[in-house]
Amino acid sequence: MTSAALQAPHVLVASSGATQSVLAASGASFVEIESEDDLYALKLALEGNDEERNDRLGFEVDTLVIESIDEFSRILLSNYLEKNNRFIPSSDDWQWLSARLNAIFRGLSELELDIIIISHLSQVHESTAVKPNIQGAFANQIHNYVDYAFLLVSQDKTEISDPEIKDGKVSYAETDASFKFLTQPTDVANWLHDDTGTLPRYIELDAFWDTIWRQRAAWRAELPESSVTIVEDPAPEVQVTEPEPAPEKEAETPKDVEVPGMSSNDQIKALLKKNKKS
Repeated sequence: MTSAALQAPHVLVASSGATQSVLAASGASFVEIESEDDLYALKLALEGNDEERNDRLGFEVDTLVIESIDEFSRILLSNYLEKNNRFIPSSDDWQWLSARLNAIFRGLSELELDIIIISHLSQVHESTAVKPNIQGAFANQIHNYVDYAFLLVSQDKTEISDPEIKDGKVSYAETDASFKFLTQPTDVANWLHDDTGTLPRYIELDAFWDTIWRQRAAWRAELPESSVTIVEDPAPEVQVTEPEPAPEKEAETPKDVEVPGMSSNDQIKALLKKNKKS
């Protein structure tokens, strides 16, 4: 997988558990990523256009290779648990990991670079199916950030040779492995996809980047020109009409009110006079 990724032009490897021997043999530039801060610092260094990026780094970078995403996700969760003085993750920790990886890859997607993400595989429960060995829900969500998802497969190739006798045994066949990338979904890996719909079902390992680059260029050349329309639709001003205050009422002078069952004022006065005489 590393050898195929290094076929891309001007590669910089963000290494979390990358194959050091392959990197050394190829002379590829790489950065050790041991925390989220390391990857964020690298992201800042890669921002801007080609000229700004090259001036900042001192060499050309057109492709960022992340090897491997499964090891980086393990480091991310491990550092988080250590920071919180815990060892065993809870359900909340898995949700945190998914949220952090989504935020990280949204940021990486803003870079003006090709990004190749390498992941090992894990078995899906007890079936024969496999999926990227990324911890948590991001194993499925990562496909929101990539145009292609491939599976590296090997096919045994047997070359028949003339029979030979070695150590008393007849030897007549030699077996070699041929590696290819599978680009279309199968029962074993239903997550494989080619969003451009232009790639062959299998890509030879040695022709990996050349095939992708050529097909992608042809696909983009056939795309219609895009345009952006900005529709200004400000919210209409809402006019608030305040109700007019009600006119003040003049205070009414209370009138004598006769209540049934009680004497009138004249009767009360007469009673008072009568009591005084008596």
